[in-house]
Formats: sequence, C-alpha cells, structure tokens
Amino acid sequence: MIDETGFLKQGKASCGVGRQYTGSAGKITNCQIGVFASYVSRHGHAFIDRALYLPKAWTEDPERMAAVHVPEATRFATKPAIALAMADVTAF
Repeated sequence: MIDETGFLKQGKASCGVGRQYTGSAGKITNCQIGVFASYVSRHGHAFIDRALYLPKAWTEDPERMAAVHVPEATRFATKPAIALAMADVTAF
C-alpha cells in the first residue's frame, strides 16, 4: 500500500516545507509531504519505505538544499514517481 501524509509546519526552514495541498488539513497550507509504502495482509502490516517529497521550489534552489544537507544529486520527483520507485520489486 502506498500513501502520502502531510505534516503541518510553521515557517519555511524545515526541509521540503511549502504551501501545498495536504489531506491532513483538507486544504493548501504550509506543510511537508511524506510518501510511505507499507506491506498489508490479513495478518498485519509493516512499513517498508518512506521518502520526503521535495517540491520544485526546493529542488531548483541548490543553496536551500545545501543548507538542510540534502544530497547534491537529489532531483525533483513527483509523488507518483516516488511511489513507483518504492514499489519496484526489482530494487530489493
């Protein structure tokens, strides 16, 4: 199972924070978005992966990325692209 969750934030210093839609608040607000992958069965569930979504405003600003220690090679990826990479079973 793949899901995204928003984390409401004040200010703009936290990595990936920006004005974006989050279902947690039901509106566009200042937040971070996390993409999560879980294994789910009738026996239970377990988290298997997670990633922080970085909006283009972040990935297009190398100084901002460096200030919060994001690896230099990090590029913009949509939330569906992040989810597909997590679901790629050939990566395991």
